[in-house]
Amino acid sequence: MRCGGYTLFRLSAVRNAPVICRNERIGLLQGMSVNLQTKQITDLIVGCGLRGKRRILCRDVRSIADGFILLKDDAVHMAVQDCKENLFVLDTSGLLIGHVVDYMIDESVMTVQALEIVTGYWPCRYTKRIWLFEYEYRGEEIIVPASFGGELIKLREEDEICV
Repeated sequence: MRCGGYTLFRLSAVRNAPVICRNERIGLLQGMSVNLQTKQITDLIVGCGLRGKRRILCRDVRSIADGFILLKDDAVHMAVQDCKENLFVLDTSGLLIGHVVDYMIDESVMTVQALEIVTGYWPCRYTKRIWLFEYEYRGEEIIVPASFGGELIKLREEDEICV
């Protein structure tokens, strides 16, 4: 997808894509490690079957094509020690808003442009997906303005049916 000069893609669109190095498939893309303070992707997490998950530095990616990821011939892959998958989103008052489910990535500079979150843990009719473009990263949590969470509570109370 092209957007204002950027080539953007969703992480979910390339998950399980073959990762190729030296004309050989080394595994399938499982995810990406992201430094949310700088919004920079640091490395790819590749599932390599019996060898387990491997980490490939972002600078070793030659291109992300339609259906596969091509690495430079001198790419090095290392074993993954620990991979944090689920990030929680809170508002400034401490209310749990939801959790991150996807990333919108700019392919040309490998940076995160937006986060997709699933809101709350309420019944399905109150759950929706929202793209966050502005957020703050603290520790291991994403922080958004308090008004964001307040709007979700108001929506829930207005739609609630009393029995």
